[in-house]
Amino acid sequence: MFGERQLHHEALEGSTIDDLEADARRRLAVKDRILGTIECAGRHHGEIVQCKYAGA
Repeated sequence: MFGERQLHHEALEGSTIDDLEADARRRLAVKDRILGTIECAGRHHGEIVQCKYAGA
């Protein structure tokens, strides 16, 4: 029941949700922050995954 309502909500309000998310990302952005070296052992949250950042 909840999942069904959520699907309808996202269908009706999807563009508003996207706009609010973009606004939040813009406001929270830090201009001089840069991404450092990414180290991945091929596990995310304990699960084995195919990650492009995993070491060879």
